[in-house]
Amino acid sequence: MCGISTSLSETLSKRVWLGLFLVGLNLLLLPGGAKAATLTVTNTNDSGAGSLRQTILNSTSGDTINFTNNLSGCNHHADQWSVDAE
Repeated sequence: MCGISTSLSETLSKRVWLGLFLVGLNLLLLPGGAKAATLTVTNTNDSGAGSLRQTILNSTSGDTINFTNNLSGCNHHADQWSVDAE
């Protein structure tokens, strides 16, 4: 087999797979490796699932917040909102 022993070939193959695994793991865990999410506000409630408040709490830097087309009515929040942009 071209002068490469089977055990050396297997060792190289394992190292390649380990390297690919570690690169993939870094892409998931390092800052900037995570994909931005698109979150959707689905109701005009003051809190709870689908509310703007909960959607903001669930978001992280880089996420996009959308609103469904069928939202109607007013939503008067008792407190003020502050959004910090980085």
